[in-house]
Amino acid sequence: MESLETAPLKWEATVNITFKKKEDIFPLQNAEMDNIKTQVETFFLSVREFRNRFRKTAPFSFTGPAEEAYGSVNAFYRELAAVEVGAVALNELEELFELPISRYNETLDTRTELQLLKRLWDFKELVRFSYDDWQTALWNDVNTEVLEDKNKKLSAQLKRFGDSNQIVKGWQVYRDLEKEVKNMGVSLPLVNDLHAPFMRPRHWKEVARVCECKTLDPTDAKFCLEDLLSKQLHNHADDIMEIVETASKELKIERKMEAIEKVWNSLDLDYVPHKDSDVFVVRPSDQVVESLEEHQMEL
Repeated sequence: MESLETAPLKWEATVNITFKKKEDIFPLQNAEMDNIKTQVETFFLSVREFRNRFRKTAPFSFTGPAEEAYGSVNAFYRELAAVEVGAVALNELEELFELPISRYNETLDTRTELQLLKRLWDFKELVRFSYDDWQTALWNDVNTEVLEDKNKKLSAQLKRFGDSNQIVKGWQVYRDLEKEVKNMGVSLPLVNDLHAPFMRPRHWKEVARVCECKTLDPTDAKFCLEDLLSKQLHNHADDIMEIVETASKELKIERKMEAIEKVWNSLDLDYVPHKDSDVFVVRPSDQVVESLEEHQMEL
């Protein structure tokens, strides 16, 4: 009971000692608070510089090998991790000295963009590996229907990724990848058309001329899909479609002429003596006359 009665007095004495001690250390506390504020301002500027450098030099528009892009992403990730550690340490000091807690949204934005950039380069590598594998297929083994289906899936995946992360659509690496997949979507149907049996050597010479190369020989045992895709077919789509269409029409003409020739090879001409002389003259049959009229019009 005596302890309970004296407790308020003891507590008040303790509080008074605390306030007196706070008054004693107040100048030191203020000096340290000023020091922390200076550190925060300096750190904020360093975060801003890191953010600007990231936006300028990270592989958003890089067109070189993926290994270099991954190296850049990893370097920025390590630097970001160090920045985040520094931010946590300053926040702990601010909390200890009852200062407003600073927020560094640049670090959150950078981490998000780094993750998206890494995923985008992963997808770019997936597309590159897929296309490299396709191009090794020999001409007679190329199944364009299967490849078109796979390319459509890649295009749909890329579109979903862009729609769910709108920021990546502004990056050059995304636009380059989108264009590459789109170009493949144009080239594969052209390859399918060129696979048609009515394509003759003269037509392949026309394709080579359009693509500005010396020769294209699909009869070569080593002729593969790369031999065509490397010629940038998507840039000559209209000309190639015109060549294929011409070849198709010429095949129809060839077949019709063969049919006409076959008919005439089977027809016979009758010869009869002229009424006023011993000379024999042609007497065409009804079948010959009908065939002549029909085939003249067709020719």
